[in-house]
Amino acid sequence: MLRFSIDDVVAKMRKALVNEELGVEKGAEFYIHETLVRQYLKSVLTVTENALRETLLQLPVERLKETAAEAAYRGIYDWHKKNAGLIYAIYGGRDKYSKTYRKLVDLLPEPRQATEEDMLFVANQVLGMLMQWAYDQGDEYGIKMHEYAKIIETELKDRGIDMKSSRLNAVLEEFEGEISWSPAQSGRFA
Repeated sequence: MLRFSIDDVVAKMRKALVNEELGVEKGAEFYIHETLVRQYLKSVLTVTENALRETLLQLPVERLKETAAEAAYRGIYDWHKKNAGLIYAIYGGRDKYSKTYRKLVDLLPEPRQATEEDMLFVANQVLGMLMQWAYDQGDEYGIKMHEYAKIIETELKDRGIDMKSSRLNAVLEEFEGEISWSPAQSGRFA
């Protein structure tokens, strides 16, 4: 976080003016400017602090309590719920991969209802299975789906979580043997 005080800014201004070797007449002008700068900076900081306080008060409390894995799952969830139709534009939507992907997206639990098993399962899908087609797709913040998946994996992998116990695993079990690759791996990915 960038921190500065009004005194720091004024000191830098004074140093810059002294370096220009201003006379006594300019010193009086500087004092007037210094006073105006101090007043301006105080008002900017007050507005900024108030805006930040207002924004934080508007955030749902549960968002402030999210772990990194929960926030990353929310990023993947939001992107896929919003953009699931893109797979049809890319692959035509008639293949088993696209249909299974859509079924998975339809079954994704909402972020506040997702278990750690669900989150790890989804991360695995992004990194190498049904959601891999969107591996390099970025959200409105520029964060790519695989970056979110790596956050989940990093936070949860050492906890001994069995992603196969995720309720979402049933989607894959239904198609076991038929879906063991993604279009990216088959060379059809553009």
